[in-house]
Amino acid sequence: MSNRLPLYHKALLAWRHELEKQHRAILEDKETPLREGLRRKLVGIIGYEYIIEIEDRNDDPYDAILGVKVENLHFLAFRSTEGAINVVLLMPCPHCGHQMPGDPLTHLADLGRELLQFDMSGRLSSHQCSDSEKD
Repeated sequence: MSNRLPLYHKALLAWRHELEKQHRAILEDKETPLREGLRRKLVGIIGYEYIIEIEDRNDDPYDAILGVKVENLHFLAFRSTEGAINVVLLMPCPHCGHQMPGDPLTHLADLGRELLQFDMSGRLSSHQCSDSEKD
């Protein structure tokens, strides 16, 4: 007989561990000022070798949104209703100029996915221009 855990149970345990990890991260984010949390998350995504230019505002712990620029890319940090700090890429729509937010980023590969999507389709996430705005 094998002591190996069935895949079904192993997968459920892995998901439970992931949910606990996400819950701990949300609790940590709730206690972290947005500016500090944004810097920590961006360094986790892109590394230390890039200059992170956070918009010049007072670090009000109740701020809900904060912008940042890294090289020629713009990002936005915001708190979810649960208190988690999310970072998204912002790109201007080539048709209407609206600043389109992408999906939340957690890894450099997520940023690559968003940039490729924008390069291929000219849009991020589910942004839709009305026909009157396209030209």
